[in-house]
Amino acid sequence: MISHRRCDKDDIPLQKMLQKPRSKGLDPMISDHLALASTWRIAKLQEFEQRLDSLSPAETAVGAALLQRLQLETFAVQALQRQQSQQADAAPWWADGEYDDDAAERANDTGTELFCNKDYCAAFTHYTDAIRLCPRKATYHCNRAATALKLQRFSIAAADARQAIRRDSQNIKAYLRAGQAQAGWQKPEEAAKWFRRALLLDKTSAAAQRGLDTAIRAHGRAHAAALQEQAGAGRGDRPGLSRRPVEAEQAAQMLHSSEGMLRAQPTSHAVHCSHAEALIACRRYSDALQHISLLQPGVDKLYLQAEGLWRQAHLAAANAALSDKSQQAVSSSKCADLQLWVQSLQHRMHAAEIACEDGHLNQGVSLLSDLLAELQPEVCSGLYAELLVKKAAAQRQQGQLDVALQDLDCAMAWEPESAKCLQLRALVYREIGNYTQSFMDFTRLGKLMPDDAEVFEELQQAARRCLDSPEAGPKSHGHTASSTWYKTLGLHASASNADVRCAYRQLAGKWHPDKWINKSKSEQEQASKQFADISDAYAALNKA
Repeated sequence: MISHRRCDKDDIPLQKMLQKPRSKGLDPMISDHLALASTWRIAKLQEFEQRLDSLSPAETAVGAALLQRLQLETFAVQALQRQQSQQADAAPWWADGEYDDDAAERANDTGTELFCNKDYCAAFTHYTDAIRLCPRKATYHCNRAATALKLQRFSIAAADARQAIRRDSQNIKAYLRAGQAQAGWQKPEEAAKWFRRALLLDKTSAAAQRGLDTAIRAHGRAHAAALQEQAGAGRGDRPGLSRRPVEAEQAAQMLHSSEGMLRAQPTSHAVHCSHAEALIACRRYSDALQHISLLQPGVDKLYLQAEGLWRQAHLAAANAALSDKSQQAVSSSKCADLQLWVQSLQHRMHAAEIACEDGHLNQGVSLLSDLLAELQPEVCSGLYAELLVKKAAAQRQQGQLDVALQDLDCAMAWEPESAKCLQLRALVYREIGNYTQSFMDFTRLGKLMPDDAEVFEELQQAARRCLDSPEAGPKSHGHTASSTWYKTLGLHASASNADVRCAYRQLAGKWHPDKWINKSKSEQEQASKQFADISDAYAALNKA
């Protein structure tokens, strides 16, 4: 039930609070709200970081710059708050004319009426106003906790209940709501602690006893489920991952949901597996592998590790992980299926490499093109980019520099941090006479490999070539930006560099010649022309 107890205006008179000496710093109640403000700022910063997951790799640089600015601003405000909290004459936050006992009580009464009418959202807003106008009253915090429980905002309910207990340690309703919040958050062990504390205050409380009994049963079920989950992890009961692409927005939503579940159930093996799968769907393979290393030993861990490795182009490591000879791994159908797939990729890539090493470049390029045509870059961008780099290397040996550059641009669109691709593209740019672009690629490579002496030497040579030939331009790809290029990529002339890269990546994946090998000759020619136009537009507009 919601409490209707009215505030006593003489509890802590405003004038007395304003005149109270502050030789020991801020009043405890004020520091509570400063802490809440700090928590809010950090939460918003974390929310922004999570939203970056929905950006494409090409847009990550823009998002990272915005994140860095937001971090600097947040830290500046945090520092200012700490400085102000240390001042002996700091005024309470409500000393701006808004503190009002009567208005707070009216807001509380309105909230109670709305709560009884089951209009919980409006009730929550009025209870919030009551807390703002009179933050020292435990009743208001306790009432808002009850409303938050109805709205299933368990974290807010838990925080409000704790605030109510700090202001009134004998408020049994606050302990009950703290326990209910933890139970709703699927933390039965924590819930039981709060219900036991409520029973210490009132041994006859039926609500506290019911809550405790429910929490104990839930804890027992959770423990049994954890044991069952542990056994399932060893057997690899989870279904295998699909090799079909997932929409970027859906993948980002999967990741956001899994992060929320991790906060609620940090010990759940299934939740950790879901998080690793979401990272793989977002093509954050390194992060996925790092998270997978924390999983319980078993087939699920072995399988997910192999999934992350092959998609990142580490086929040998993936095959080695799947070669576990334990009985459980051998009997896992998903591991066996994945190992056959990885071994097939290994065999075909090895055949292409041998052909290129033996000087049969046309055969090697053909084998690589066939393999690329069967892969979806959205599923395995690391492997896709690796194959494009190998193909471009063979084309460079054949003297087909323009075609090689198209493949390297496509590889960079999918894997902007690929050191192999950057290095090869810098060399191709140098060979076609585009010394400026060569220098820019070596500069980016130097940031990725700051301790590599060979890269540093190449960067210095590229800088000298730019200085020695200031007017030197590319022998091909020397187009200037114009509305034609933007139109080719389906963009407006005001589009940003990130928009250009994102559009190129999507169109290149659609029109890449390797995707049209099994089509008619006219369709292949059309795809080649479209891909060439798209690559020319990207080369002309890309300023990265």
